[in-house]
Amino acid sequence: MPLPGGPANKLGNRYEAWWAMAELARMLRGESKTVRIEPPGRNKVDVVVKTDSQTEYHQVKRSTPVGKWGLTDLKSMGLLDEIKRVAADDDGRFVFVSGSAVPELSELCERASNSSSLTEFHDRFLDAKTH
Repeated sequence: MPLPGGPANKLGNRYEAWWAMAELARMLRGESKTVRIEPPGRNKVDVVVKTDSQTEYHQVKRSTPVGKWGLTDLKSMGLLDEIKRVAADDDGRFVFVSGSAVPELSELCERASNSSSLTEFHDRFLDAKTH
């Protein structure tokens, strides 16, 4: 883990650039249609990828010093609001890219995948006392 400040910032920018190049390679292989880096008006989106069926909004963060991201970290960065905006879009998909895991977000994604509707997800998985 680099020291905070300049070195960490440089490594984070390099990580983001490598991710953007990987997405450009994906487009060259025909797996996506377009790639846009740092779209204006989307402060919490580093890369936008369009495929035949969806639009992906990628936020790239190399890592966190504590080893894993929490939902409170994502909220303080404004990412939960961006995820909510993307989720409201029928073809939208939010992709959080990091070398550090986000266990709580992974759990929410699994619960959403197991739900048959938004109502079920909200009532049975978000508000349920047993989960």
